[in-house]
Amino acid sequence: MKINWDETFENETGETLMVHNTEGATETPVTLKTIALQILTTFEKDKQATGAEKYTRYEIMKKAKEKGDLSIEEVVELKKCADVAVTSPWLYGQLTDLLNQKETKFKKIEGGK
Repeated sequence: MKINWDETFENETGETLMVHNTEGATETPVTLKTIALQILTTFEKDKQATGAEKYTRYEIMKKAKEKGDLSIEEVVELKKCADVAVTSPWLYGQLTDLLNQKETKFKKIEGGK
């Protein structure tokens, strides 16, 4: 499944969600890649996950970093993790729309990595 990891998320007023970079000096847009890696990192210590689930999560993390495509199984696993990790209905809805490849009005960051 083709994934655009550079898709951005918006707040309720339509502005692009921003996050401070690691140095905290500048802000960068929150992208699908940012959210996916955060969700999966949250689940690194999931003691109830099977070995297969952990490996699938690892594969998704690699693909997010490399901006690769996901299998249907990987999309399902990412959604499963998002069900628990994402508490904001606004953010969860946008994430679900992106993963379902529903038509959205989100912006793409030019030259994003």
